[in-house]
Amino acid sequence: MIHVVDKRPVQAPSTQWWVIAGALAPLFEQIAITFAMLQYLNLVISQQCQEVSNLMANIVAGLDIRSIVDVALINKIDPTTIIQRDG
Repeated sequence: MIHVVDKRPVQAPSTQWWVIAGALAPLFEQIAITFAMLQYLNLVISQQCQEVSNLMANIVAGLDIRSIVDVALINKIDPTTIIQRDG
């Protein structure tokens, strides 16, 4: 940060970028921990599957990902919301 403040390089990330990076850092840390655990030699496949399932549950909860079952609700959502149809 000292370099960015002192030198003000052109390619320096914006303030918004730092906020987003800070918000996502715990998520990426959890992903790194899970992938490190998946490399343990003593884990069986069912344990690896459970670790991946736990990671996905954490991501879904952390990013507030929800399923929309009622198609009529899609038109009422804020247009800045990201939607992926069909799974």
